[in-house]
Amino acid sequence: MGNALFEKLSLNTISMVFMDIPGNMYWEELFHASPNAKVILTVRDNTEVWNRSMISFMKKESSKLGNPGSWLFNRFIELGWTSPKMLKMQQLTKDIKRFFFGRFHSEVGWFPSDWRVFTWQRNHELMLPRWQAMQDKYEAQIRRVKEIVPEERLLVWNIKDGWEPLCKFLGKPVPDEAIPHDNKTGDEFLKKYLLESDVGKEMVSFMKCHFMKFLFKTALITGVVIIEKKNDFRITKSLLSAVRAKFQN
Repeated sequence: MGNALFEKLSLNTISMVFMDIPGNMYWEELFHASPNAKVILTVRDNTEVWNRSMISFMKKESSKLGNPGSWLFNRFIELGWTSPKMLKMQQLTKDIKRFFFGRFHSEVGWFPSDWRVFTWQRNHELMLPRWQAMQDKYEAQIRRVKEIVPEERLLVWNIKDGWEPLCKFLGKPVPDEAIPHDNKTGDEFLKKYLLESDVGKEMVSFMKCHFMKFLFKTALITGVVIIEKKNDFRITKSLLSAVRAKFQN
């Protein structure tokens, strides 16, 4: 993202809230482009709690596609058998790797499994060292935010703190209802926010289309081979003879 874009997104000219990816990856640029912006830094009780929660969440979500669904999904992504919107999300994934793993992003795969890793369990096992290594990034992010953002414009907030400090910081009344609790381990996150989203539905449609094309091509090639075999590969031999004759001339 260039500086011009951040200026365009400046919170001084429009009312906007950025949260989660990719906004939290570019929070510093957005903050500097918005002199009146406030920053809410969400934290957990400690780093270990955060890391344990994230690993548990990723394990649960990784299991949702099952076996061989997880393997097939990764292969379709690798082959590019997906939608234009999903391809953009793949580019975002690369940016996420750079953000979380810095200069090591080229050595660390977001989904490290290749075609030889057939189960989501093994894929998750391969991911564990990467998730655990993100504890340093989590702590560094907290330190960086506290260094950059003035105290009067920063709220360090744990969801356990409730509505009061959040509403006071934003100058808003405290709601009568409980704080919404979504995107938690086991709550069908992958299904709700990917597979049932517009991006997910488009992705599934494109994947089905690519898979049907693959089956058609496979059936066509198989049919040609069977027919050729019955005819002692007459057409194949004729084509090879024509090619040899052309090169000899």
